[in-house]
Amino acid sequence: MAVICLTRELAAKGEETARELARLGGYRYIERDYIEARLAEHKIGADILQQYDEKRPGLWASMSENRDRYLHFLKAIIYEETAKGRCVILGRGAWALLREVPGVLSVRLMAPPDVRIDRVKLAYACDDKTAEYHIRQSDNNRQGFHRYFFDINWRDSTLYDMTMNSGRIDPQTAAYTIEELRKVMISPEDENAGRFKLEELRLKTAVAGEIVFERRIQIQSLAVLVDGGRVTLAGYTVSRIVANAAVEAARKVPGVESVTDELSIVPPVVGS
Repeated sequence: MAVICLTRELAAKGEETARELARLGGYRYIERDYIEARLAEHKIGADILQQYDEKRPGLWASMSENRDRYLHFLKAIIYEETAKGRCVILGRGAWALLREVPGVLSVRLMAPPDVRIDRVKLAYACDDKTAEYHIRQSDNNRQGFHRYFFDINWRDSTLYDMTMNSGRIDPQTAAYTIEELRKVMISPEDENAGRFKLEELRLKTAVAGEIVFERRIQIQSLAVLVDGGRVTLAGYTVSRIVANAAVEAARKVPGVESVTDELSIVPPVVGS
């Protein structure tokens, strides 16, 4: 399976390291442009991404249906792509989504403040004050994104398998070190368990997306349980017709072998 998730500070050579790691290990490289193109397939365009992508949403954005659509399809794409195996995925909260999956390596890239300032000054052709502003804004956005969507402290190095200081090593050395760590930490048994878990996550998310976002079937507190290709639906709806529609939608999802209906019918209360 071999899935490696990288998260990075601004000016910590994250993109360069990810590309070098993909080249070194023969991994598929899943980065922002690819994920954005996949999100666009689900009508999540630049206007929506501007509100949610690697940042904490504002007040109105946090109450919009677009928030749930963005998070759902971000999960769906990450689970689908990583379930294919052998990939490096950069940012987008992938390490947070995959924390409990065996066989996934998570790495955080950082650099000392003075190094980051120098790199940003060079990249943006700006002065120290402007560079510091860009760094502060980027860090706050990424911290807010992870805290809001995943309730995780992005800065906590203990949550990662490795934290690397890119101020001291170049991307080639970083990539080599990460690949060697993967060989030591991830066993074939871990990879097999991870492959099974990722397929379950992919299927669970696909079923929920088909019911809620594609067909807009109204199920309250929808829960999708997956055991191999066997799916169980739980939750509440107003009629057996709606419940049957949800079951039929689940059956249409590729990979679903059977669907067990545990949906409860709660008719609407008629006012006196």
